[in-house]
Amino acid sequence: MKRLSLALCVISLLSASTAWGQAFPPNEMGVTMGHWHLNTRDVAANKKIFLAMGAAEVTGGNFQAVRFPGVLINLQLAPGTPPPTGGTVGSIVNHVGFTVQNVQESVARWKAAGVPVLPGTNGRKDQAFVVTPDELRIEILEDKNQKFPIQHHHVHFNVPESVIPQIQAWYAKTFGAKPGTRGQNQAADLPGVNLTFSKADGPAVTTRGRILDHIGFDVQNLEAFCKKLEAAGIKLDRPLTRNPQTGGALLPTMSCWVQMLRPAARLQAHRHTGSAVYYVVEGTGETMELFTIGDSNFQSTTVFRDALRASESREHALLDLRQ
Repeated sequence: MKRLSLALCVISLLSASTAWGQAFPPNEMGVTMGHWHLNTRDVAANKKIFLAMGAAEVTGGNFQAVRFPGVLINLQLAPGTPPPTGGTVGSIVNHVGFTVQNVQESVARWKAAGVPVLPGTNGRKDQAFVVTPDELRIEILEDKNQKFPIQHHHVHFNVPESVIPQIQAWYAKTFGAKPGTRGQNQAADLPGVNLTFSKADGPAVTTRGRILDHIGFDVQNLEAFCKKLEAAGIKLDRPLTRNPQTGGALLPTMSCWVQMLRPAARLQAHRHTGSAVYYVVEGTGETMELFTIGDSNFQSTTVFRDALRASESREHALLDLRQ
């Protein structure tokens, strides 16, 4: 059996008119970096770390949050959400990153405040890592010329090498990201964030349910943007909704990430609270879904035989499980 790769990534879109102040204006398509949404077990401990690193506390929203130039960090999901199933390492997003004006000065200050800091790779003095108690891995890099003491810099994806060009092209087409490179890695730039794509050394799972549940972009005229996405054939995980407090438009999640599976792998069942569409990028295998429509339960099985060929290679079966 060939390796099976599922196109799966979690992105949240928020209307720019309802977002907190952004340090980086949107691009030509009206998109700028928005937020990280964490699934934090100890909100107070994580907030203390981010405040010590230079964040400003945000009040008045639906979640406890902090803000750095370029990114808002929501510290917890909705009440009742299970604790995170793991850190960022091992998921599609291996780590996230900030830049500071001077790494060594920042590290000294953060260590004095109790921030857990690790040294840079191979003794690099212009790099460090912060790893939170929930294993959110944050790379710290140096930019002596930036105007902010600290600002958001990148989201680093680990994905199968064969799909990197597709992912890079998708972000460019869908959000207007500028394709390029960062170091030896393929990348795509949006205001406030560099999306970096590296080859995964092994299987990587979805971010959903882990410490970094999803990332978010802020979009101008979200309603029109969603219609454009749907016209392009992109499936939305949930329909556009309105924030009851502000009336602003909100698209909670849209999925598009990639997971590499080993031959003959069988994954544990998991539950979606919204809609989800699975599509095989490469390989042969099958997916099975159980879902409810009204009072009826259904089982859906899709068989993929060489997903790189024409769509006729897919077989779909729907089984009514009504008792």
